[in-house]
Amino acid sequence: MTDAVVFDASFLLPIFSQDLHSNLIDPSTGRSVEQYDEKINHLLRQLEEGRVRMLIPSPALSEILVRVEAEQVDKYLKMIRLESAFGFAHFEEESAIEVATMSRKAKEQGDKRSGSTEVWSKVKFDRQIIAIAKVNDAKIIYSDDRGLRNFAEQVGLKVISSHELEIP
Repeated sequence: MTDAVVFDASFLLPIFSQDLHSNLIDPSTGRSVEQYDEKINHLLRQLEEGRVRMLIPSPALSEILVRVEAEQVDKYLKMIRLESAFGFAHFEEESAIEVATMSRKAKEQGDKRSGSTEVWSKVKFDRQIIAIAKVNDAKIIYSDDRGLRNFAEQVGLKVISSHELEIP
């Protein structure tokens, strides 16, 4: 395996829950994302064929598990673990140093939120996910979260949302 990509909770939840597909809106049309299942299946197939490591950062896993009913937690963990293409990426020492660097830089520039209007806890979560991506040499984050997109792009990571996926 060579490259790595990161999946955020906003992108993963609809993959594992059919009920959430209709919540995905294409900002260019204001309508639901077209051909969602086909796009996701095509993406996952391409990544698997390219032997790309598909990482789920531990903060994103936490977000997923918070959003599902308590009795569904084990079901979701099993689904993720059974999908052998996915691996977990943990927030460890290197990631902590990366978050500290990002946060220090933002404070030095006079805005600890780096332009975000999100609550501080969300800003910290997003930075953790971005730090995990950087430490794992990921070049792309798959996310439908605009706040995370803004932070990721500030540090040179590409972000792809579900409505931007190519149709097979």
